[in-house]
Amino acid sequence: ENALDIVWHNGATGGTRSYIAMLPDRKIGVVVLSNSSRTSVEELGKKVLYLLLLHENVSSKVPNVE
Repeated sequence: ENALDIVWHNGATGGTRSYIAMLPDRKIGVVVLSNSSRTSVEELGKKVLYLLLLHENVSSKVPNVE
């Protein structure tokens, strides 16, 4: 399979954390913001991005029935 070109960035400051990831070719992206610095939000963001990608792949294989 082809590798995915994921553009991402994460950060933490002042008791907050953030994560953004995008798949520009697929026009899919996710942003996670947290008001707590105790836990990383990166894993949550990756899982949501994966679910969006999975949904896109499944949706493209389902025929449009009217």
